[in-house]
Amino acid sequence: MLQYSDNREAFEAALIRAGYSLQDAGVIAINKAADVTAVRYKSALSSGRIKLRAPTYTKGAVRILKAHAMHSDKKRMRKMENINAIVGVMARANGQEHYLATMEVGGEKKGSRKTGGKVAVPLLAARGGNDMKPIAPAYRVTTHTPVQLQDAARRAQNVRQQYAMMYAMAKRGLAVGLYQTDDAIFSVSKRKVRMVRKTDRKTIRVKAIPLFGESVGQINQDAMDRYFKYGAKKLLDKLETK
Repeated sequence: MLQYSDNREAFEAALIRAGYSLQDAGVIAINKAADVTAVRYKSALSSGRIKLRAPTYTKGAVRILKAHAMHSDKKRMRKMENINAIVGVMARANGQEHYLATMEVGGEKKGSRKTGGKVAVPLLAARGGNDMKPIAPAYRVTTHTPVQLQDAARRAQNVRQQYAMMYAMAKRGLAVGLYQTDDAIFSVSKRKVRMVRKTDRKTIRVKAIPLFGESVGQINQDAMDRYFKYGAKKLLDKLETK
């Protein structure tokens, strides 16, 4: 959340003489700062510091809630310190936190119920052999819950043995689908068995890459001074053009 508060007597006097309030210019300033922050953040996402596999979807999650000088009742003016705009990332459609939010602060990613409490880490095969592509629809555990083979997995002590077990089951007519052992998720089709995800851990550490924090940090007091002057000039210029 970006906030703006300042007391420039000269600007205030000029705005009031013109019939405007300090809040009117403050709204323009804070919304300008929000727009600049969002642009810088999206640019940082494309800078190569992270793997942006679905740029349209990822950048589309960045939203701005604009600042307003009036309260929601349209009758009362907000105090200057209560004028703010919010730049953030929308939650995912299933209500879970967006991965950009997780990336910003880092922490632990936990496994889900669909994968037996394990973290399903995509392998190159899940992305069609291209690490810059999104996970192929057939291998998304959000839409295809893997069949759990925990008993069979305990009899196979490593991934190679688990793969051999899955291949043997496929030759005997195992139905097409996703199957999970203790260490991996396998895709079984009519022609082949493919390991598409690792599931050997219940939690994984997510490294913090605070691209959003860095973008917000570039909005300092000098920048806000410029934006306020921009806002005041924009309002005053309106009168000259009328």
